Amino acid sequence: MNNRQIKQFRMFVRVRLFFATNSVLLMLFLPLGVLITDFLLMLKSLEKEAGIQDEDNKGVAKGKNDLRALMIALVVPLSRKARVWAKATKNSKLATQFDIHKTSFGVSELEDLTLGTNIMGILNLNATELVAYNITALQLTTLGTVVAAFKKELETPELASTEAKTSTENIATGITKIMEQLVDIDDLLIPEFEITEPAIVASYKENRIIGEAAVQHTTVTTHIYADDAHTIPLNGANMSIVELNRSCTSDVDGMAEIVQFKDGSYTMKIESAGKADMILPFNIKRGKHVEINIVMVPNKIKGTILTVGRKPATNCKVLIQGTTIEVVPDDFGNFILLNIPDGNGVIEATNTDGLSVSQAFVMVNGRELVINLVLG
Repeated sequence: MNNRQIKQFRMFVRVRLFFATNSVLLMLFLPLGVLITDFLLMLKSLEKEAGIQDEDNKGVAKGKNDLRALMIALVVPLSRKARVWAKATKNSKLATQFDIHKTSFGVSELEDLTLGTNIMGILNLNATELVAYNITALQLTTLGTVVAAFKKELETPELASTEAKTSTENIATGITKIMEQLVDIDDLLIPEFEITEPAIVASYKENRIIGEAAVQHTTVTTHIYADDAHTIPLNGANMSIVELNRSCTSDVDGMAEIVQFKDGSYTMKIESAGKADMILPFNIKRGKHVEINIVMVPNKIKGTILTVGRKPATNCKVLIQGTTIEVVPDDFGNFILLNIPDGNGVIEATNTDGLSVSQAFVMVNGRELVINLVLG
């Protein structure tokens, strides 16, 4: 599943819980009860595809690299919050185990899987205590689904790929049908109980927040990604409406949302470290919900590193001083460095013999620099 589908699943689960809590009242309105029953059957079928309950990874429609990236994107923020919990409880061993960053991954696919599996296990063992730190059972279930899918992709990539393709289509179709079903439920539930049971209707709207039909306030939602395939969400990107001087930060799923403002024409600005700012005009009508997918373009330096004899330099690495950004050139000496911070920087190349060369540069937001180096 992509991140938007994961968000929709979470909304479906919340709505199902709402229906269960208020079933006595809602089922008395027979036409509504029929729609809710159909919704529950549809969701059960969809969950079977997605593997949310039985950990069947067929619903995770991603390749090996995408699954690996998604696993890391889910593990790191959960681990960081869990580390703070462990530190607060003076459990230094757990605090060390939870001290995970993106740089903790990338050694090998198998070792990344092992690390992700271990962290998931420790999170589950301490799930009750971690609820206070907003680490939910749903987040842990989602992580388990992704880890299981990544494991299966490593073990049987061809089978997993075939199953994923089939389930991708089934999931997309199922989500569309459930969203349509919820629109019909909105049109019965809200008018029927808005006057007599306002608290219940308010609770329904809150749980239904991702669904377009139940949004009552003017809302703009962005889903911010680092890749065209929408598989790498950007956590911590800043989304703002320039004219209103209002902003918010994207979550672990890359979602940022600003709610309740006047209709009209606005300018949206998206900012993320090492990425080109995105400026996007948009129009919105009163009470409407606009959703926009954003792909951030990284600041980039590319070039070639050669020896003084004009041959491709081998056995070397190219890096940006003061950062963790580095790469090994290909056999032709070509290299590309991504997500370069804005401002002054120094690019450096060093080989195994200790020879090095460096060059200063200035990165302006959204630029692609070409820097060729000669080592020797």
